[in-house]
Amino acid sequence: MNAELVLKLGKKIVFQLLVLGMILLIVLIATGVPTNFNVYYEYGQYHWSMTLDEVKISILDNIKGFISGEIFSVKIASESIGIIFRTAFVLSLKVLLGGTLLALALGIPKGVLDSRKKGQQETFKLLQSYIPLSIPDVLTVGLIQFGAIYLYYNDMTFLGLGPIHFIGDESWVNTIYPIISISILPAAYISRITASTIETLYTKQYIVTARGKGCSFFQVLKNHMMKNIIFEILSSAPTIMAMMFSSLLIIERLFFYRGVGFHLIFFFISDHFAPEQARASLTVFIMGLALFYYILFLSLRGLNAWILPKIEER
Repeated sequence: MNAELVLKLGKKIVFQLLVLGMILLIVLIATGVPTNFNVYYEYGQYHWSMTLDEVKISILDNIKGFISGEIFSVKIASESIGIIFRTAFVLSLKVLLGGTLLALALGIPKGVLDSRKKGQQETFKLLQSYIPLSIPDVLTVGLIQFGAIYLYYNDMTFLGLGPIHFIGDESWVNTIYPIISISILPAAYISRITASTIETLYTKQYIVTARGKGCSFFQVLKNHMMKNIIFEILSSAPTIMAMMFSSLLIIERLFFYRGVGFHLIFFFISDHFAPEQARASLTVFIMGLALFYYILFLSLRGLNAWILPKIEER
């Protein structure tokens, strides 16, 4: 039995490594294409700005540079790409972690309150959950930035701090607005999960029995429902993380918060770098972000497939 389990686990690991290898290879090929490569139409014919051999050489150089590690030593503004990526990754990680914690802190209490609303209040409750999920990310982030601009130019404080500048990353307070922006959609999603879980559990016999014995709603919530709520949120963690990653690039760009998402857009649209610098920077940042997202997503899937069923069984 143990041998079968080890064999099955080994096959899954090999498969995931092959998938990861294919993803990284595709990224290396895509980012290896020179940034000044272009196809244009003239006099009834398509023309390429460089030959296929030049493109192949650029792609092979990109792959060799990544394997050897030389690509991380390429200098941009007197700093290596490796150091720039490490600094940007820490900034993005702060936003992702802070946004996750804030989404949980807002979403769970909001879902608990929404689950107790009936009649017209219930309709309003649904609108409160679905409206944030239906609004485009850029509009939500833009509204928060507009509010930040208003507070700053009117010399008003926020949470006892401030006035906080609405762009930049000079200090930890500049992380507040990006964290709030990235937490709105996940908080609405978590609120909906929490409310629907409580409403479903309220019809269970053991909950009815506990209520019949005189237990208050919050006693039932604490002793009988909270584990189920956490279980459902963890089950939906991949979807929540996908929401946050999709918003990261927009948030960092609009708030001029120089994380991984900001640099990806900056290196892609800027024409102040040599083709080799742009190619190397895009490769490092896209590879780093893809690797981090894949490992995180795989970990969450493993949590859903292995740990959560054991918790549910208990």
